[in-house]
Amino acid sequence: MYIIYFITEKAIIIKITSGCSFPDICDKIYFDNRINVKINYIYILGIVIFFIFFSGIQFVYPVSNTYHMTNSLRARSKAMGGAFFAVSDGLSSAFYNPASLDLFRYPRSTKFAFFLNPVAPASLINDAGDLSVEKKYDSVDWINVAGLLTKGFALSRPAFSAVLLLSEELPRQEVPDKVEKNNVISSKGILDWNYDILAVKLRLAEQISIGASGFLFTSIHNDSLKRQYGSSYGINIQPNSYISVGVAYFDIPSNVADLMFLQNRIIDETINVGILIKPFRFLSFSLDSYNVSEDNAKITREIHVGTEFVPAGFTAFRAGFYREQDTEIDVYSVGLGLIDNNSFHSTDDSFSSHNFAFNYGLQVKKVENNLYYQHYLTFLLRF
Repeated sequence: MYIIYFITEKAIIIKITSGCSFPDICDKIYFDNRINVKINYIYILGIVIFFIFFSGIQFVYPVSNTYHMTNSLRARSKAMGGAFFAVSDGLSSAFYNPASLDLFRYPRSTKFAFFLNPVAPASLINDAGDLSVEKKYDSVDWINVAGLLTKGFALSRPAFSAVLLLSEELPRQEVPDKVEKNNVISSKGILDWNYDILAVKLRLAEQISIGASGFLFTSIHNDSLKRQYGSSYGINIQPNSYISVGVAYFDIPSNVADLMFLQNRIIDETINVGILIKPFRFLSFSLDSYNVSEDNAKITREIHVGTEFVPAGFTAFRAGFYREQDTEIDVYSVGLGLIDNNSFHSTDDSFSSHNFAFNYGLQVKKVENNLYYQHYLTFLLRF
């Protein structure tokens, strides 16, 4: 496969013919040899339309905005409607399905990576005195403070992967007027409402992997700080490069079970199943069935669908949909991914899949005549 670039004033045209003299490039980029891909201003226009459209809706309906812009890894998954149990990802899979962890492309030896959060310093400076109601921090608190800057660590071996994620935000059980919904960049109360994740993946064969995650939840109950442990287990099966199936089971402490359902639509002690189909390397569709083992099926079982389109290595467009079964409210989502971290690393140090540094997700639902926006930002630099 030969890649030929034609640069014009309006576009970069990529023609791909049969045969390949550049295995590293061809391994990263796949197109049907009959396709001419035109990378032009359409992508830039798409990004502009994306923001104009969803900003313009605010002039039609009253809008309530809630921001998760500082300590969230869920921008990509939320943009895809939460249909993520079969999606391979470098970090987010630690929550959804640890068996789907997808780190280094060629882990011939032990490889490490850590992720810096460039957004957090601003919130730390602004909210330094409001990170917790506790005036004296313990060792776990200090670890979570460090997690605001260094979001996570990853280790990869040929058949083994592990990820440690710190300070993922948890919804807060607070009086509504005390929640600063319109504060875009904020870490207030993060040390009192968070969870850390340690996830491991073991590849049993080329097509089968299993994984497990341990959770440490921190929350406030009855005016006192409480820490509890949870876990999840998963399996990922990839019969070929076009299909992936993921199954995950969650065991969540009772005190935070309602919060996790509110945040992620997942119920304690349930099985969740997902399938991912990739007709092309740049296009994927995912379909998940949430809480399939729950007895109260009419209220809790949900179908989530999502898609991701990566027309070029530096941009991803995402969309998703699901219906909240308990409220019968439809939830729509869209999102963007920009600047692939792989571009700054050699082939040996690149991740298997795209590892975008900037990810934005927007979830929208309409309740009566009001629109509720949930904004998610994941901005991580990999080293």
